This record gives sequence, structure tokens and C-alpha cells, in this order.
Amino acid sequence: MFDLRTLSKEPDSKTLSILIVTWNCRIHISNCIESLRGLELENFETIIVDNHSTDGTAEFLATIDTQTINKLGLKLVFQSFNGGLSQASDVGIRASSGKWVLSCNPDIIFNEDVNKMLEYAQSHNFPILAPQLITADGTPQYCMRRFTFTRLFFTLTRLGRILGRIVAQDFFGRDLYYNYETFLKPVLVEHPVASFFMINRDAVQQLGCLFSLDLPIYFGDTDLFSRAMMQNMHMVFLPAIKVTHRIGYVKTVLHPEVQQFLFTNSMIRYASKWGSFPRMLTLLVVFDAILAPLTHARLPSRVEILCSAYRLKGAILA
Repeated sequence: MFDLRTLSKEPDSKTLSILIVTWNCRIHISNCIESLRGLELENFETIIVDNHSTDGTAEFLATIDTQTINKLGLKLVFQSFNGGLSQASDVGIRASSGKWVLSCNPDIIFNEDVNKMLEYAQSHNFPILAPQLITADGTPQYCMRRFTFTRLFFTLTRLGRILGRIVAQDFFGRDLYYNYETFLKPVLVEHPVASFFMINRDAVQQLGCLFSLDLPIYFGDTDLFSRAMMQNMHMVFLPAIKVTHRIGYVKTVLHPEVQQFLFTNSMIRYASKWGSFPRMLTLLVVFDAILAPLTHARLPSRVEILCSAYRLKGAILA
């Protein structure tokens, strides 16, 4: 593991720093690096921080050939513990030197549109930029609006979604995403998809950090974009720039009950931090965790009951 005190502090020595945090994603990061090798990027570096993987990811990264290391300007950081996405990203930021930082998941497949995105960033005055992410079959992944109390409850809890469909004809679900609008030109958004976005280094410094350490995995991106809005930083969505994202990687490496605990706990923490009626939300999430298994037209499975129990625990301990 790098000693942070020895990392280069030379500002802006690169144009672009690509930052990837890995954890148990051997196949994904292999495909990601292979796609990166095919790009014609100049004056960039790639920083990969591994969060103590146990599936062979760290061993794969340690054996990357010298030619690939040189082409990608690759810096590898191997952590002896899993500090979560936020902590690992902070390590990566400290190891980087680019004027622009491209934060992305290991299940991203790069293409030449990255060059176009960087060109747009350099020729316009937007501190945060995001492309149109698509799945392998071309399905688009939509940017969101800022999370409010109503959007948190009516879109992220089962009870809220059911009530939203009955009372409001799913208005809140449709209101959260920009999926009913077709954008042909760059447009300002409130919450880009954080699986792949570019941010100016000056903006990171102004915001204090990339992802807040008090939200180690979930809602760190939501908190980042909320902080950016508070600082009047414009976030631009570029619909013509398309990047492939193999969605759902995190769910494949976390046990569902652990994922439910972390997600619920972070949601309440985010609501508390931003004054989104955290006590009311906690109460509703507790009801949701208790009642959700009973809303199915069949007996709930053991996994569903376990997930509800962990969601209840996550809400109470937030």
C-alpha cells in the first residue's frame, strides 16, 4: 500500500486521471483495462485502488505487463483492508495529478467517446460532466433529480412504491428520473449516474473531497452532487457521448442482506445530513421493513425476511 505522505503532490502534471476502485471484480476489471488499452488518449494516468479483494483481482492487477502499465500510466494501490468506495477513492485522488479526474466503476467498457468527453470538458466551463451510460444491449441508464424526502420514500422503499402507484399513479417514480425526456443536446442535471463521470480537480478541492467518508459505499455520490449544487456547480449531461456500463456489479459481490443494511443505513444518514426529515423517514423505513415481506402475493422467502430484518437494523442504527 502507498504511504500517502510519499505520493506526488505535483499539481496538474497530467490532463486526465482515470480513477477506478476494485473489489472482487476480476473479470470486470480485466475487460475494463482491455478496453482502456485500445484508446488513443494522451497525457493521462490510470489509478486503480484495490479494496483487499479475495477473488484473484489483486493477483491479476499485480501481474499486469509492463507495456500495459506504461501505456495506461498505471498506478496500483493495494489496500490491506476494505475501506469502502469513499475511502478508496480518497486514496486514489491523493495519488492522482490530473487536471480532470474520471471516476468510474470497474464494470465500464471504454471507447473513443472518452476523448470527445475530455475535449468538451476542456472547451467548456462545467466542473462535472457525465455521458449517456448504456448497458451491453444498448439500454440507457438515466440521470436523476436530487433526492428529497418524498423521492427517497416513494422510490426507494417497497411500501412507498406501492403507495405511489395507488395514490399518485407512480408520479414520484417518473419524477425522479429524466427517462421521459429525450435530450439531443447537452443539458444540466441534478444527479448524474456516478458509475462514470468527470470532475475538475479544482472542484474536488473546493468541495473538500470526492465522496464523503461518512457515507462509505451508498449515497456518497448523491452527497457529492448535493454538495456541488450547494456550491452552484453546474453538472452537464452529454447525451451524444455513450459509454457501456455492465450494471449491477455491486449486487453480485455483496450478500443481499448486507447490501440492504448498508443501503438503508446510508439513506438515513444522507437524509439526516441534508435535513430530509430523517426521523420521519426512519419511522417509515421501519414500517416498510416490517410490512414489505407481507406485500407479496405469496409467502416471503427466507432471503426476503432476512433482507427486511437487515433493513430494519440499518434504519435503527443509522
